[in-house]
Amino acid sequence: VNPEHERRLNSIGFAWKSNRQCGSKFMEQYRLLSERVEKEGRATVMMEEKTIKWIQAQQEALKRGSLSQTRVHYMGQLFGEDWTAVGK
Repeated sequence: VNPEHERRLNSIGFAWKSNRQCGSKFMEQYRLLSERVEKEGRATVMMEEKTIKWIQAQQEALKRGSLSQTRVHYMGQLFGEDWTAVGK
């Protein structure tokens, strides 16, 4: 960013980092599970039936072609690259 533009934006209180959060059901669940994985560990969270069912729902969406590549990436980050085999 041009220093002059930065100065002018700062002078009007420009927020350099957005605090908006996506409100989709997927992102709500992703954030919840992400926090739990960080606190409790991936293995513990992945042993829960509710988590397994959510992962399986994402697997089905992937099969139907309705899971975006961004969400596929999120699932891999959270549960590992072999998340598509969970519960099978």
